[in-house]
Amino acid sequence: MIAFVLLGCEADLASPRELSGVPTEPGWGVVRQCDAERAPTDVSDWNDGKKVLIVYGDTADDLALAHEVYANHGYPYELRAASELSDEDRWEHLWILGTPSGNPVLAELNGGLPVWFDDHTFSFGDHVYDGYADGIALIHPSPFTAQRKVLVTAGNSAIAVWKAFWALADDDAEFWTVDGSFGRHQEGHLCHDGTDIWGFYPPWADDALLALDAWEAKSAESASAHHRYRFEAGSTVAAQIDALMAYQEAAYADVLEILDIPALDRPVQWYLYDDPSSKISAMGSKNSGDARPDNFEVHVTWDLAMGPHEDTHVLADHQIGPASFAVVGEGLAVMTTFFEHPEHVRELLEDAGGEAVVPPLSQLIDDWDSYPEVNYRAAGLFVRFVYDTWGLEVLKSLYVAEDFGLAVEEELGLTLDEVELAWRATLE
Repeated sequence: MIAFVLLGCEADLASPRELSGVPTEPGWGVVRQCDAERAPTDVSDWNDGKKVLIVYGDTADDLALAHEVYANHGYPYELRAASELSDEDRWEHLWILGTPSGNPVLAELNGGLPVWFDDHTFSFGDHVYDGYADGIALIHPSPFTAQRKVLVTAGNSAIAVWKAFWALADDDAEFWTVDGSFGRHQEGHLCHDGTDIWGFYPPWADDALLALDAWEAKSAESASAHHRYRFEAGSTVAAQIDALMAYQEAAYADVLEILDIPALDRPVQWYLYDDPSSKISAMGSKNSGDARPDNFEVHVTWDLAMGPHEDTHVLADHQIGPASFAVVGEGLAVMTTFFEHPEHVRELLEDAGGEAVVPPLSQLIDDWDSYPEVNYRAAGLFVRFVYDTWGLEVLKSLYVAEDFGLAVEEELGLTLDEVELAWRATLE
């Protein structure tokens, strides 16, 4: 039961529905039967044109996002810090932004919505979202007054809240959950069956997590100093997990040394699949390896993609900054993988046709995916060229540069064309 003191009188707002499950476990807010028709929802008109208070937490990140929301909407939206939200304010439409640790109003909603927020996790739709960059956007009648609604945009970190905000779309849905790779995990409609709390009804939800959940259900777990691992019990991976963990720890240490960065303050979660088909079935990607840096997460086919490459993506993203372009993001990961033997990358490029098949650097920057046969090899050699010629700190500056050409001119005193000519001379 939840009760709020509004305008001097106590309003008992407990729902007659008995929500299933334990709040901090999968199943919270889920209904297995819905005796109502699915209701259409126009996200762009969720507030019926009436006044909305944008309620943000007391952090700089929350304030920045609140201003972003306000800039995109304006009147009749108003900004309100959570610490300044009055009882009377709670009778308005509320757009509640932030993390549970930063915005206390989210905790007030617990028990009145089909989502339950904990300090660093939330439970929704048969899942416990515990990833660093997991977020949710949800439209629901307000627990404070049935005549108004709340639009919740929240997550386990500031980046998660931003991702949830950008996942909102003017389409026919009432909830969206997102993960660290910006992909939508779940979206769909809630059950409006006359009770105060709209329940999560699985048949009305698109759920991209079901396959991964099924894989995790038959997986085992292990951990090392800087990693956690999931792998199929009784699999090829399971038979040699100790050796694989030792190998990956050594690769992690190599990346720290090469990039001169500290270790992360949390482990990297690795999913080790026995073969490509298992990986495709579980998480949908045909790549041999996929890093999700925002969630400190890596998915790989174990015998194709273990080693420095994916750890480099996660470490660099957090300790240097997100790569603005694939040519430096993937190039850095190739460089660390072949750091002791860069000639091997040269040999791989020669196998693909050599310098003659390498597109102009500007095209690698702007149109990365158009050159799958050579892009990784060329990028690895380019990044190593920058590292050897101008040093690690210059490379780090270019890694995060939003305008690569301008950054080259500022850092090196050369145009991008001049740098490319010097680099290509080393490929001949």
